[in-house]
Amino acid sequence: MHTGPNPILIVYLPMSIVLTSIYHRRRVLGESILVHGVFNALLPIVIPLLQVITGLYYL
Repeated sequence: MHTGPNPILIVYLPMSIVLTSIYHRRRVLGESILVHGVFNALLPIVIPLLQVITGLYYL
């Protein structure tokens, strides 16, 4: 899922910036891992919401 052309990349770029800034804030990898886990747990809600908002039903 993390490679190749995929419309969900519109989510990856901001998320990578958020995770990188969280790590660089205090140099604690655990915080980035925790945020990534929470984000992944919310994906079943986020993807259908993005599909409705954007009209891209092949996410």
